[in-house]
Amino acid sequence: MNKKINISVLLMLMSQLALSSAVPVYANTDLKKEEIAIEESLTTEDGTKKDETVETTSVTESSISKTEPTIEKEVSETKSVAEETTLQSEEIKPIKKDRFLTVTNENTKIWSEKIGEEQVNVNIELFMKTFISKEEVSKGNKLYFSLYQSNINGKDIFIGYIESSSVRESKGGEGIYQPFNKYVTVTNNNDSTYSNFTWKKLNTTREMSNKTFLAKGKYEHVNGLTYFSLFDDKGTWYGYLESSATKVGGGKEGTYLNYGKYVTINNPNYSTYSNFSWLKKEQTQNLLGDTFQARGKYNHLNGLTYLSLYDDSGKWYGYVNERAVKEGAGRQGAYQSYGKYVTISTKNYSTYSNFSWNKRGNSTNLMGQTYQAKGKYKHINGLVYLSLFDDSGKWYGYINEKATKLGTGRQGAYQSYGKYVTVINKNYTTYSNFSWKKRNATKNMTGKTYQAKGKYKHMNGLTYLSLFDSKGNWYGYVNENAVKTGNGQEGAYQSYNRHIIINSKNYSMWQNFDWKLKHKSTSFYGQGLIARGKYTHFNGSTYYSVYDAFGNWKGYINATGAKLVSHYETRTAYHSQMAIEAWYGCAAVSLYTTLRAKGYAGNVTLVNFINGLPLSSNNPDVGQIGDPWGRIPFKQVISPVGLNKYARKYTQNTEIITGSSIDRVITEINSGNIVLYWGRYLMERPDLTENPQHVMMAKGYKVVNGKEYILTQDPGLYSSTDYRAIRWFEKNDFNRYLTKKHRKMMVIR
Repeated sequence: MNKKINISVLLMLMSQLALSSAVPVYANTDLKKEEIAIEESLTTEDGTKKDETVETTSVTESSISKTEPTIEKEVSETKSVAEETTLQSEEIKPIKKDRFLTVTNENTKIWSEKIGEEQVNVNIELFMKTFISKEEVSKGNKLYFSLYQSNINGKDIFIGYIESSSVRESKGGEGIYQPFNKYVTVTNNNDSTYSNFTWKKLNTTREMSNKTFLAKGKYEHVNGLTYFSLFDDKGTWYGYLESSATKVGGGKEGTYLNYGKYVTINNPNYSTYSNFSWLKKEQTQNLLGDTFQARGKYNHLNGLTYLSLYDDSGKWYGYVNERAVKEGAGRQGAYQSYGKYVTISTKNYSTYSNFSWNKRGNSTNLMGQTYQAKGKYKHINGLVYLSLFDDSGKWYGYINEKATKLGTGRQGAYQSYGKYVTVINKNYTTYSNFSWKKRNATKNMTGKTYQAKGKYKHMNGLTYLSLFDSKGNWYGYVNENAVKTGNGQEGAYQSYNRHIIINSKNYSMWQNFDWKLKHKSTSFYGQGLIARGKYTHFNGSTYYSVYDAFGNWKGYINATGAKLVSHYETRTAYHSQMAIEAWYGCAAVSLYTTLRAKGYAGNVTLVNFINGLPLSSNNPDVGQIGDPWGRIPFKQVISPVGLNKYARKYTQNTEIITGSSIDRVITEINSGNIVLYWGRYLMERPDLTENPQHVMMAKGYKVVNGKEYILTQDPGLYSSTDYRAIRWFEKNDFNRYLTKKHRKMMVIR
């Protein structure tokens, strides 16, 4: 070999050295600093260090976190292709070992064989991609490398030649480190990250799925794939991950992820944001309990997830930290504990078994009932649905809260009532509140009428009325079982069945409680009538519902216009048939006694009156069959028909009342009249049904401890001092006695 230096070769060598020093090595100072400063120490899952060192990268491995291999050595070891190559003019020289070159010139040219003359049309992206170079060629003062695209079938595809100044060599198929500094979200949960490009696995994406990382740099591998170098927000390195396992986002929030679930705001201490520059949009305190659709979400680099919220109309409410919400099972949103008591207040709402709207019941059938709304849902449609339970824990379904009214406790909601009620049970208590503080006792209120302005249908199933008197005084809450509801201010009808005497001429007797007149009391003055029922009016007055003995209603009268009969009797003299030996003269003596007591027959003696008694041989309706003195054998006492005829010789104020009720007898007595009745001597044989042969008088009535009595007088004793001559019989006993004796009676008025 000629030792003299060829001038042209020397010039070419000098030129190539100059070009080599000018090859772009990303002279950007920041990039170089970043590449050199990446090396960090990381720990394994159990917190220990690993000593294994990745060849040529000086990176300590960890199963959880790694520091990316330092780029400094790679940069320093990257050689100018021109420096290590002896130029040979237009000579193709095979390279013993394949080189890995990354195209760094965006506007580079590619030639096939005639370098500098004919460019190749390349259908693939070249810029910043990594290729294999197998040959080099020099022409003139420049050096060129062949480029091959790696093929998965094992046969590399020739692309063309590229000028050496347009490429940069890397020490491996990953190519050169390229700054990226974008935020990516891992979208594949079935991949791995690597601690180096000899494919030593570092992490699985199962733990990283849907999380956002900073891809500080990337590598365009000769295999055609791009690998991101991933870091979390604390600077922990997670290794290299193939880019298709990620999605690039617009910022630290990462990429938008479809979500579509329904969430309910349950924390008041968060903000929603208009963007990820943290421009506040709303406070969650103002949205508390509302349900939204989280159409999408972002798993931010900071480790938090932000949901993109929309209402049912599509209005956007911003991004919110998912910690401010609770996920629901559907459009109803999340279950919210409630625990309050509500009363059904509106008809025609359905209850539902689920939020697919399977109907369960209807509020019409539940009106006024109180339930515990243990939970509620604020549906995305804007309506609130309550989950209702009764006191036994039975579930009644979901109902729109518009069908209910909220109560302050187990008593439920106040319900306007306004009805008039009369206390009828003395064994209850009234309360000042629903903590059961006693206020009064119904024994002090029995029979009085109050206005129940409102009511509560308690959770315990009972109804409590709020009672007021006519002056507006409040009497507390009372169980409705203690009262009876009236049709108006008169209150409830109270069965009474007491005998009265109209003792005033100037009272009205009303047709109704709208005060339509039916009678004036003067028409019944002094008469005995029956108060079948009574009303204790809200105005404080008591009104009797008045009937005569025949069941004819006479109207309502203020109780002050009538006298309640507790004792009444017509005084009479005692005339004894026995004392004058009128052994069969009971009818005549009883009639005479009655007429004289009523002011009749004043001009006739008892003996003459007895002698005047009509007699008959065979018909008691004409006269007595048998002489009162016993001179003619006695066979049958005179009948009411026969005796009435005789009485009318002295007065027309007589009436046969055979068959009348006991009330008719009492009203006659209370009207001041005396009733003659047919029976047996001394009221004997009350058990025997027979044709009676003895005439006595009923002349008095009284009530003692709720029991009624009839006063009788029997002329068959020698003296009134005999206890059997004038005595009281319990009303029911007397009534049964009349029945056994065929209820034969007449009255003298």
